[in-house]
Amino acid sequence: MAATVNWWGHKSGPWHQTNLLGRGNAVIGNVDFEPWLGAALVIVKTETVTDYGTVNVRDEAATEVVVDGTATVTVARYDANPGGSPPTGFSSLGKYRDVYVPDTDQVTEIEIRLYYTDDELNDAGIDEKSLRLSWLDGEVWNECSNSGVNTDSDYVWAIITEDTTPSLDMLQGTGYDVVGYKSSPPPPQPLCFIATAAYGTDTAKEIDILREFRDVVLLPNSLGAEFASLYYKTSPPIANFISQHEVLRTAVRVGLVDPIVAVLEWSQDLWLGRGSPG
Repeated sequence: MAATVNWWGHKSGPWHQTNLLGRGNAVIGNVDFEPWLGAALVIVKTETVTDYGTVNVRDEAATEVVVDGTATVTVARYDANPGGSPPTGFSSLGKYRDVYVPDTDQVTEIEIRLYYTDDELNDAGIDEKSLRLSWLDGEVWNECSNSGVNTDSDYVWAIITEDTTPSLDMLQGTGYDVVGYKSSPPPPQPLCFIATAAYGTDTAKEIDILREFRDVVLLPNSLGAEFASLYYKTSPPIANFISQHEVLRTAVRVGLVDPIVAVLEWSQDLWLGRGSPG
């Protein structure tokens, strides 16, 4: 029986014994359902590993999955973006993968590693230190809550536990992509909304050092990047309110922004790696 080029309720296609990552309607029996509408998904490998065992598909899909515990892991790759845009401020490296773990009862932690090359970074114009893994939540890509980059071994990692986003329970065929900030032009200014409101301009010299601190210290660090991302989401309405009240603008500038700028200027040599502050 043939039922090709149909929409099965999800871009991964229908669930079938030959398409375990399909999150669409179930297909039972001897049915030819390929191709389906949406990005094609190719299963690379299924393997059961235990005690920090690694599913290694670097040659086939530039991916490793390390399991703390015991789990059967399926790794697949998409031929194209299965849907959605990169998280705000990020650009995609275009390496779409899928990790499926149907049973995580015996798992404490799973680490996903997606390897990249210098040529891929150069072609995309992405800053290596800003690389992160994003995950597909239905139709929307989001930055993984615990992600970073190993610049020595050239891979982007995400740690998945019960408390992360995505969590272990979400490893039911979740898509992943490498994202990062474009080297030029610079990314959105997550640290500068309130400062811009306080100074009344985004060209004040004080804002330059805030941007530099963001680029050098915060964004290359996973915790700092999370803070910047949260600030970017929450600060615009605060900045808008500040900008409409002159007294408040002055109070924020004198009582908050100016002291932060003074500390950063005093310690600039230290966080730039040029020695002790003078």
